[in-house]
Amino acid sequence: MSDQELVYIGVEIILLTEFPELTDRMKNTFGSYYDLTSEIPQAYPVFEDVFQEFLMEKLLQDESENVLDRIFLFCERMARSEDAEVVNLLWISILVPLVYDANQIKRAWRYMGPATRSVAREVAQQSGWQSHLPTG
Repeated sequence: MSDQELVYIGVEIILLTEFPELTDRMKNTFGSYYDLTSEIPQAYPVFEDVFQEFLMEKLLQDESENVLDRIFLFCERMARSEDAEVVNLLWISILVPLVYDANQIKRAWRYMGPATRSVAREVAQQSGWQSHLPTG
């Protein structure tokens, strides 16, 4: 996984490059709308319809620790980005649904880096879901 600074323009391409296991999901989700050999959807559809589902599934599988480490390293890079649109993308497409589900956020918490946890706390506070976050 690269330490390259994430910016909004092209973040979906970086995601798909770093997670080649999303290729089949992309085909299943968008293959009838896009010629994926020459074009891909913009960031929000890719993150909301493909990456979010992938993350939620992996949180339910006990054997997914390596993948979850990779996922949350990517989320940490997003949370640390100086591009506010990248942080907004993380907030809306990943952390809102994650923080909303108390069980999922508790499972995810141990994989999150400090910047991702900070953004998750902001999501919880603004949404009134503070009780969903792990204590301590």
